[in-house]
Amino acid sequence: MNKIGSWWLAPMEAQAHEQVQWSALANHTQGPLRSISGRVYLTNQRLLFCPNRLDHSLGSRNWAVDLQEIAGVDRHPRGGDVMSILGGGGRDRLRVTLRSGPSELFIVNDLDQTIQRLRAAL
Repeated sequence: MNKIGSWWLAPMEAQAHEQVQWSALANHTQGPLRSISGRVYLTNQRLLFCPNRLDHSLGSRNWAVDLQEIAGVDRHPRGGDVMSILGGGGRDRLRVTLRSGPSELFIVNDLDQTIQRLRAAL
């Protein structure tokens, strides 16, 4: 089976007929003090994040969600307490809200373009 990722990332198995449509360098907020570097991928079926291999070996997780499980994407404003700043809150982040309720936060460049691209895919 094909993998999504590259040599420096912890790859994920691609699903049947899954094709990458877009990707970007990103940091994924994983807990109050962790913002993990890697790459976010938009496929025709899912949105996923592959962390770098070093962070993955230290316990960071891959993340994926089917596109139909995403309730919305928007801007999460910077700021908060010291804990949130250490977790990536020093800049505005991409917020991916899931239908099941929780949100995932990502630091990406060209945030407004990324939001537009993801909204169009949904």
